[in-house]
Amino acid sequence: MVAGEPVQSPSPGKALVRLHNPYGKLENLGEFWDGAQYVGVSKGGTVIYHQCEPGRRLFYLAKGYAVTAVDAELAPGRVYDLVVECAWAFIIGPRRSLELRAVERGSPWREKIERFLKKEKAIRLELSRFRGDFNKWAARRRILVERWERRRRERPLAAEPIGKLRPEDGLLPGEVAPQSGQ
Repeated sequence: MVAGEPVQSPSPGKALVRLHNPYGKLENLGEFWDGAQYVGVSKGGTVIYHQCEPGRRLFYLAKGYAVTAVDAELAPGRVYDLVVECAWAFIIGPRRSLELRAVERGSPWREKIERFLKKEKAIRLELSRFRGDFNKWAARRRILVERWERRRRERPLAAEPIGKLRPEDGLLPGEVAPQSGQ
């Protein structure tokens, strides 16, 4: 991942998804996927701007054997936000627990997004800096997500919860986000 430029609005006919990781200096908090497409590594204090086709999408954050996901229905011309939420899970041992949180319209997270954007550095995937065969690496990593999808289909109650984004959760470029409770 290399420095990128902030993106204010999606390209015509596209949706823009911003993945926020507001957790300071924490390094790799997971690999961000748009279905089978690898988008990048979520690092502390960064935001990834991802332009994609509108419609039904499944976004994943995968770290080790943990996978968390958001099921999204995106509208063209809108900007959507996802936040990597990190907590220490001391009940089952000291390990980091990650959640990919969908920021819905009116959510308390919505109020924090503008603050995040002022502090976060934009990053983007640069394949020329990747050592080795990227496609082979991505195919091996994709197995983890496929395993998670299969478990979710076979045992829906045993799978991790999945977040949801609706078309109306996206903001139009320049639109001021409604405050929670409004």
